[in-house]
Amino acid sequence: MTTPTGGHLVRSVPLNDSSEVSRTAGSTHGDRLLRVPDGETGVQSNWIGPQFAVFYDNPIFETVGGTQDTYRPSPSCVRKSAALTEDSFSRLGYADAAVASHRVFAQLKESGDLPSRVRFQVSLPTPLAPVSSFVALTDRAVVETVYESVMISELAEIIEAIPRNEPAILRDVAVEFSILEGIMTSYLEDAEAGVIERLLWLGAHVPEDVSLVNHLSYGDAGHQCDQIPRCAQHDIVLMLTKVNRGRTYTGANGL
Repeated sequence: MTTPTGGHLVRSVPLNDSSEVSRTAGSTHGDRLLRVPDGETGVQSNWIGPQFAVFYDNPIFETVGGTQDTYRPSPSCVRKSAALTEDSFSRLGYADAAVASHRVFAQLKESGDLPSRVRFQVSLPTPLAPVSSFVALTDRAVVETVYESVMISELAEIIEAIPRNEPAILRDVAVEFSILEGIMTSYLEDAEAGVIERLLWLGAHVPEDVSLVNHLSYGDAGHQCDQIPRCAQHDIVLMLTKVNRGRTYTGANGL
């Protein structure tokens, strides 16, 4: 019989708060885990769901009718004016949540509830995910450029706030599969090249001494996935191999 040598908790954990997540992970799997997420509990729950408010509550956007090409149908946001800068967004919430959860994580490591070797895992979606899910197609290219700059600023804030030997950044790749399979409408001219380009771009902003991992999340909303046979059209292993070549962003033409 094969003996397990490790374990990995992806992102969301159905417990009450980050303290309970870390304590439970430490007591049940502490000898196998290299990284522990905060569990995306409370207001962070439902993956990118909380990001809808970043657009919906932003006065520079207005909502239009629901769209059916997202993981969960929701209204789309469009710009009220052409002006859009990083200052158009306040906080995305990722840095604030990570810094707060890390305080709990650090206390549990100090008390021995978590092994000293375990890293604190911060799970981030690609900017393409919330933008594709919550922004009207006509505005996605412009909004993504600004939104990704804000996310990178928060990523830098996270890395700066946590001792360098502790953070682990998880790239959450989910919406990208809907784009690759043609389930979700996208403005990308070359879907596969565009997806790889964005993953490399995000990885380039993670220092070499910070752990970087990928979560390839192929969802089946409502346990329905009519496009499964088309997965064969994309060599996901090859795609990931390209992404794992290194962290240097070279642009789509350099892949």
